[in-house]
Amino acid sequence: MGTGQTQTGRRGNQLFASDSGESGTRAKNARNDELLNLPPKGVIAFPGNGITGNFVDKSKSMGVPAMAVRTA
Repeated sequence: MGTGQTQTGRRGNQLFASDSGESGTRAKNARNDELLNLPPKGVIAFPGNGITGNFVDKSKSMGVPAMAVRTA
């Protein structure tokens, strides 16, 4: 089986970490852009910061369904 694939051949969960060669916000945005290039079937975003909001906005603009989880 290839990396990230399940026994049925479907792509499973994948982990994306920030590139250590870049710094701060730029690395996080680059990681998010890499993830959106897959493209995902959907996005679930938990409370975060402006980078998280930007990621949700980008995914929606690409037509990827996005759900933002809000806490009380």
